[in-house]
Amino acid sequence: MTIKSQKGFTLVELAILLAIIGLILGGILGGRALLESARVSSAYNDIRDFKAATITYRSRTNNLPGLNGIPGGANAYGGAWYQSTDPNNINVNFFDDLRDEGLIEVGTNGELIKNPFGGVYGVRGPTFGANSGIHFCMSNVPASAAAVLDNRYDDGVANTGQVRGIPGANGRWSVDNNPAPNSTYEGISHAVCVNTDIS
Repeated sequence: MTIKSQKGFTLVELAILLAIIGLILGGILGGRALLESARVSSAYNDIRDFKAATITYRSRTNNLPGLNGIPGGANAYGGAWYQSTDPNNINVNFFDDLRDEGLIEVGTNGELIKNPFGGVYGVRGPTFGANSGIHFCMSNVPASAAAVLDNRYDDGVANTGQVRGIPGANGRWSVDNNPAPNSTYEGISHAVCVNTDIS
């Protein structure tokens, strides 16, 4: 009588294999969450630095950056802040003025500054129905990162508070004084603006 050997994995071997696969997947997913959290922190720190630089610039020059004598204070910031390379754009001039005074070192004169999400930073006056004052905005923020940013630094609601967002990578919103249409961050990239209360 001959005994045939059975080929295949034992239950113990399968359990070990599944445990290894689980550890690998857990490491990948955990790493993505850490990377997103780091990007959120970096973006908020950039905005905090821009705010401090703006306050210092105003203290030194008695004017807001980028306006070159245009009246209206923070309300003068407007128009398309996203994807602008026009050297006369207020947003480009805003960051150039801060650089020229030695208050920020990031970016290149004549260009908007890239944010950690692959979009750009910009500056606006009252936007998405928010209070008056300068708002620093970011384009191309993933919905999950926008939600983390709002939850960590504000009230967690997209259309209220100091941090506000609107769906669409560039945040194109036809009537700037209306609130953003959604109270949650869902699906697509968002434009997120943080109010600084500088006016």
